Amino acid sequence: MKFYKFLIGFGLITALLLIILPFLGLPILSTNTKFIASYGAYLSGTIAPLISALAFVALLKTLSVQQEQLKQSSLESQRNSLQVVLNKWEENIDEGLNRHNISVTFNDEYQYKYRDLLLLEFFTSTYKDYLPLKTDKCEGKNQWLSVKGQEIMGLADLNLLRLAATVKRYDKLCIENTMHNYYFAKYNVPIDRLDKLGYLNQENLDFWKKA
Repeated sequence: MKFYKFLIGFGLITALLLIILPFLGLPILSTNTKFIASYGAYLSGTIAPLISALAFVALLKTLSVQQEQLKQSSLESQRNSLQVVLNKWEENIDEGLNRHNISVTFNDEYQYKYRDLLLLEFFTSTYKDYLPLKTDKCEGKNQWLSVKGQEIMGLADLNLLRLAATVKRYDKLCIENTMHNYYFAKYNVPIDRLDKLGYLNQENLDFWKKA
C-alpha cells in the first residue's frame, strides 16, 4: 500500500512540475500562445508515457505481490497436509507402544505398560530390568513376553523413522528446524531408551540426535 501511495504521489508531483515550471518566469501568458500550444503538445508526449510507465511498474509490483501470496498459500497448504501426517505417526507411536496390552509389575505392586516404562523418567536406572533388549534370546517361560516386547520396541523404532521422514519434509518448508526441535523435545526420553536397548537404527540416531 505504501508503494502505491508513493507511486501516485510521485506521478502527480512530476506532472504538476512539468505543467507549471515553464510558466514561472512568464508574467504575460497571453502573448505566448504559440509557446503554450507547443508546450501542450510537449506535455501530451511527456506525461502520457510517464503515466504508462508508472502503470507498468504498478502492474509488475502487483504481479510480484500475487506470486508471493500464491507461494505462501502453497507452503501453508503443504505444511497443513504434512501436519496431518505427523499427527498420524504420533498416534501410531502411542498405539504401537500399547500393542498386545503387555504390562509388567514393579515391586510386586505397580503395573506399567511398555509405553509408561519408556516415558516415565524415574525409571532411568531400572527400565532395562523390565524391557527386553534387542539382543535378548527369546526362550524359556518368558519367550512370548520377550518376542512381543521386542516387536513393540522394533515397531516404535519404525514409527519414529517414519515420523523423522515427515519432519524432514516439513522443516524444508521452514526457515528453522521447528518440527525437529518440537518432536525431539517430546520424544527424547523414549528415543534415548530405545537407543540404549539397542532398537534405534542408525538413521534414526543420526536424525534425532543431530546437533
